[in-house]
Amino acid sequence: MNFRKIGKALGIPTAAIGIALLASSCRPMVTPEQLQTLKSQREQKASLTEQIAAQKKEASKIKSEIGARKAELKKCQEDSDFIKQKLSQWPNVWPDYNPQAKESEGEEKK
Repeated sequence: MNFRKIGKALGIPTAAIGIALLASSCRPMVTPEQLQTLKSQREQKASLTEQIAAQKKEASKIKSEIGARKAELKKCQEDSDFIKQKLSQWPNVWPDYNPQAKESEGEEKK
């Protein structure tokens, strides 16, 4: 009977250790093909990251150029509105300007 108790006491831990060793020895290993694939994917990731950074830089340049073009457009529209306003007031565009007074001053100096 003592052998049974000793057998049970040693058998269960021995079986657990054996199962653990068997399970750890069956773990999958990375193959060279998988390593090569992983390496190429990392290179592709780095390349794509660089492309993204370049595209973001180009996008910021384009945005600043668009802002400059919008400012030019606004200036042109303001100039156009000014000219349209003055044309609508023609011939009294500058009411305080009197060309006849200038001519009369020229005659008085003579």
